Amino acid sequence: MTSLPSEDELEALCELTAAELEALVPEERFGGFHRQLLPKILRRHAPWREALEEAEEGSPPPSLEGLEGGVRGVAQSLARELAKACGSPYFRLAKQVFLRREDDAAFRSLWELLESQLPVARIVRRYRLDPEHELPALQSRIWEAIAKWDGRDFRAYCARIVRNHCLDRVTARRPAPLEEDPGEGSRPAAPSVAQRDALDYVLSVIDELEAAGRIGALDGVLMSLVGQGRSVADIVHGLRSSDVPHRFQRVCERVGSPLESEDALALRLLLDGLTPTEAATVSGRDEAVLAELAELLGAPLGTEAWALARAFARPGLRVRDLERAQRLTTNAINLCLNRVRLKVWMGLVDRAYETLRRRGVIDEFELAVVAERCAHAPPAGCRMYKDLTCKRGLAPVEVARRSGLDLDARRAEGVMQGLRAKLLEQGLGPGFPDYNACLVERKPLRRGRTRS
Repeated sequence: MTSLPSEDELEALCELTAAELEALVPEERFGGFHRQLLPKILRRHAPWREALEEAEEGSPPPSLEGLEGGVRGVAQSLARELAKACGSPYFRLAKQVFLRREDDAAFRSLWELLESQLPVARIVRRYRLDPEHELPALQSRIWEAIAKWDGRDFRAYCARIVRNHCLDRVTARRPAPLEEDPGEGSRPAAPSVAQRDALDYVLSVIDELEAAGRIGALDGVLMSLVGQGRSVADIVHGLRSSDVPHRFQRVCERVGSPLESEDALALRLLLDGLTPTEAATVSGRDEAVLAELAELLGAPLGTEAWALARAFARPGLRVRDLERAQRLTTNAINLCLNRVRLKVWMGLVDRAYETLRRRGVIDEFELAVVAERCAHAPPAGCRMYKDLTCKRGLAPVEVARRSGLDLDARRAEGVMQGLRAKLLEQGLGPGFPDYNACLVERKPLRRGRTRS
């Protein structure tokens, strides 16, 4: 089920929110930047989240009219959130960067303002990294992340990007453990740089899916633990035997459930060894509260407890997620991972498709084919290209016919497979498995079903 209402309701919501925003901030005109922020704010609107959670799997999205206050009530709430975002000193510059992607001057001004209020270089040095070497990459990541900002504290949002980048760099350069006796029964070899980069890439996609509401906080916790190389049996044992879930329950009771992004950022900083004073500077949270949280966490933790705590320190985590985590069985985790893996793969393909489109590797001919790939009208912005396992996919010859292309079945199949190969080989890279082919290999299509 989509995490957004129908297109008609969403359009009506935009119009009402624009009117409400004009009443709150007369000088602010509702435009493209506000329109792309609106769905992100709606996904964290508490009544809408609760309606989604109560809806049955596979059912159409709930109606906004069924929420308290109806569409107008939701619009008023969203307009207040937008007005709060408009009051941020970063909002105007972020909007300029978003609307004029080639305007370097706007981004330079945004970066200078950010550096004046966020000790970027000092955070980088804390991880024993060279700011002169890392700042260009950080600027690039923040530039790309502006389109994913959800309107909340922009400084905290960028602080999380900086911290994640530093953690990625530290993990990537960590030397592999030496094995004195690499005989039978020894540890598997450490992952290669390509595998490490691929894993970091996947984890960043998981963060995006979680922020967009496509996967839950507990799903993110499990995928993060699997990404560390833990088996499902180890995860079950760790969740049941560790007192980390109980500590996080006390944390959620102190700061509120679900965890806000600023609170999750502060918790990660505390777990990484920063003092409450330093974590307060970066996250914007009260220093006295962070001192209480550090005491509740009991930091510093042992290696296993630290890894589990870092996985739990994520936005959207609820007390009931922590309670459920301790009751999970091996089968339940496997079912969850299978469901999330497919969504992650879909997110990876979306990214790969957009990358190839920007490079010009995908031509207009292939764009026409992809536009008609799905049997249903996709939601706005969907660029999904799934092959062989997509239940809503059309046969290649039917795709060609709808696209107005003069192709027989054989040539149409060739075009589809060629585009798929570009995505896998040039978009995702050799570090990623072909998830669709893996599914087909493990679960062959039944006789009589059409492979499309």
